Amino acid sequence: MPEDIPAGTIAGRYRNRWDIEITFQKVEKYFNSEIETLAYPKAALFGFALSLVAYNVLSVVIAALESAHDTPLREDISGYYIAIEIAAVFLALVQLTEPNDWGFAGQSHEELVTH
Repeated sequence: MPEDIPAGTIAGRYRNRWDIEITFQKVEKYFNSEIETLAYPKAALFGFALSLVAYNVLSVVIAALESAHDTPLREDISGYYIAIEIAAVFLALVQLTEPNDWGFAGQSHEELVTH
């Protein structure tokens, strides 16, 4: 480590590493991020990136639930079952809608990213 970084800063960052470790553990547990059949590195990386995006959605859902209640819910709710619910709703949306219903069919990559 560079000498100009205070020891307290290094210790604080090291202490917070468990937040990242726990997040990766939850991503694996809830979203099955390590799919063994993805033998191609790009496919495996894409699957892992999608798992991280899904975890962000899960975090938003949990934050929304917590903001609607007076007490923290993190210990009382199951992220696993929320992830299953999100997956079920997504599958229903895919089965019950057409691509044009989503509002971005036919857009270029640039148009999709800017909207």
